[in-house]
Amino acid sequence: MTIEEELARLNSKMDENHQQNIGRINRDKYIHLGFILWAFGLATVTYVVVLPTVGDVSMTLIFFILGGVSLFYSKRFKGQ
Repeated sequence: MTIEEELARLNSKMDENHQQNIGRINRDKYIHLGFILWAFGLATVTYVVVLPTVGDVSMTLIFFILGGVSLFYSKRFKGQ
């Protein structure tokens, strides 16, 4: 095996690892965003229990929906 072949093999391996890391970073980004939105949703639930208004209830639902969508969207990057 020549040096050029060895460098080509290492280069392709590094490219493959780089693509896997990009997929993992994207997946983790959306998972973290989903959990943060759910945490905001839980925080607003306690506020809605004390002082329920239409705006607060809708904000709580939006946080939970966006958190769920973000977690669902993170599955898209699982195979990369």
